[in-house]
Amino acid sequence: MTMPLDHRGGMPVGGLADLPALEFRAVRCLRLWCDGPDGWTRMQAEMADLVGPCRACRLGEAFDLTCRLMLEFCHRPLVRHEVDCPCLGADEATFAHLVRLAGLGDREEAMLLATHLVRADMAPIVVSHAARVGLELHRAGLCDSARARPADRLH
Repeated sequence: MTMPLDHRGGMPVGGLADLPALEFRAVRCLRLWCDGPDGWTRMQAEMADLVGPCRACRLGEAFDLTCRLMLEFCHRPLVRHEVDCPCLGADEATFAHLVRLAGLGDREEAMLLATHLVRADMAPIVVSHAARVGLELHRAGLCDSARARPADRLH
């Protein structure tokens, strides 16, 4: 089945349950963020459970800025799946991997991924903000080897 070009970023490339916990959380937050005010409230509550209320505020601000920049300077509209969809879309996978790499300080690889999502001149700014998000998620104890736990999928 061929998807229209404007939906190619939504092409399923895997399942959420197969992602490392940090990448799962990045996709979950992206989906909630895109879901409007109710999603933002749920995202903030999940972040507070994960990192505590003080750090959740900083994490939420960094996440919000990262997403706003990505949407404003994207090459084409970014595609995401519904909040509770078990599939992982191509754009979501790229975003999650970008957040992980930026948080680890792997700036060159993160920049490469960012240029797939946003204009090249904006990639360094997106990576800088994504690094703040990734670092906070790393500090929360979401290590790369851990898979998304069933409890994570319920929130």
